[in-house]
Amino acid sequence: MTRYKLLTVGQLIDGTGAPPQKNAAILIAGDRIQAVLPHPPADLDESVETHAFPNGTLLPGLIDAHVHLTVDPGAYNTPEFIWARNDDQLVDLGRRQALQFLNAGVTTVRDLGARHGVSLRVRDDLAAGRVTGARVLAAGPAITTVQGHGHFMGVEVANHAELAAAVDQLIATGVDVIKLIGTGGGVTAGSDPLQPQFSAEALTLAVERAHRAGRRVAVHAHSAAGVRNCLDAGVDTIEHCTFATSQGVAPDEHLIARLAEQAVYVIPTLAPWYVLRDSDDAFLGFPQFGLSPRRMSDQVLANLDQMRRAGVKLTIGTDAGTWKLTPARFYDELEGFRQAGFSALETIAAATSVAAQALGIESEAGTIAAGQRADLVIVPGDPTQDFSVLARPALVLQAGQIHPPDY
Repeated sequence: MTRYKLLTVGQLIDGTGAPPQKNAAILIAGDRIQAVLPHPPADLDESVETHAFPNGTLLPGLIDAHVHLTVDPGAYNTPEFIWARNDDQLVDLGRRQALQFLNAGVTTVRDLGARHGVSLRVRDDLAAGRVTGARVLAAGPAITTVQGHGHFMGVEVANHAELAAAVDQLIATGVDVIKLIGTGGGVTAGSDPLQPQFSAEALTLAVERAHRAGRRVAVHAHSAAGVRNCLDAGVDTIEHCTFATSQGVAPDEHLIARLAEQAVYVIPTLAPWYVLRDSDDAFLGFPQFGLSPRRMSDQVLANLDQMRRAGVKLTIGTDAGTWKLTPARFYDELEGFRQAGFSALETIAAATSVAAQALGIESEAGTIAAGQRADLVIVPGDPTQDFSVLARPALVLQAGQIHPPDY
């Protein structure tokens, strides 16, 4: 028997960037939105469960497009943490962090790197209802080069044949997306974020195989050279995209124009820089970039502003799991977008409809409309007037189910 719920709110923001709708009502049938109404129906059946938030704002469930659920944000040294845990311990951590995301109003996350198949186990436990938490799209282990960035929780390949085999094997195991490490990174000894790890030719090979199997491709790329390889290969999302060169970090107008023209989604992962900008740890600014964490934070915000002005498709991804980036810090990524010049409605769209498009789930999530899955968040106030209310969800629904269940 289908169960119905009616939510009435003082304001509705549908996630598309459109102006808020005042005094709205949402009728939910099972796990789907059945109707978006200007007011509650007059002939409401007594069996309908009702919830009224006259001062609240209803939003689509938020989406984090770049997380690492099975990495501990309390661990400064990620490789040591991974090596010291067995798979069951990592799965348990992933379940806990998925629940923390749901508590923060994030109903969907995309996990872009985990050892072995642990993120797939977390995904499947959540999908089966064995545990409660944000819905997960999982890449499984990222594909990297031998001893390349993230090798301690990735799949290492030495040539094109091994790369093709790795893509095919991950698809066979049921991953939702293919993740490749296109340049070096910051938590792997000996790795240089300025240096590409895969050529454009290698990335093209991976993209073609993944696309034939209906999988999107996300690529970690810090350097301008790495971003250029991603564009040449036709990847779907570029993670980080800092445009770093040996001369420093600055917007690359030519690459930004190509990003906009090719409609590639960029997940800038501001939170690692924004949250840690006051740290005196030079490592966090990447010594190769020659910048302190604060200067790095300022520069990635400037990059984001220029990409925004150029019309690049930008969405929210926190890199949660890296040091100090707990699920509760999701709001910091939103605040970073605001600092870079996004309006409140543009930032909400980046965390909902644009994120859903980047992940290929726009037919299911990211907006409030009839037929969409009932992943919803109510916040206590108007985020266009007080943006901080997004950090304090009053109610979360996932697939029509209220969280927490004893609300």
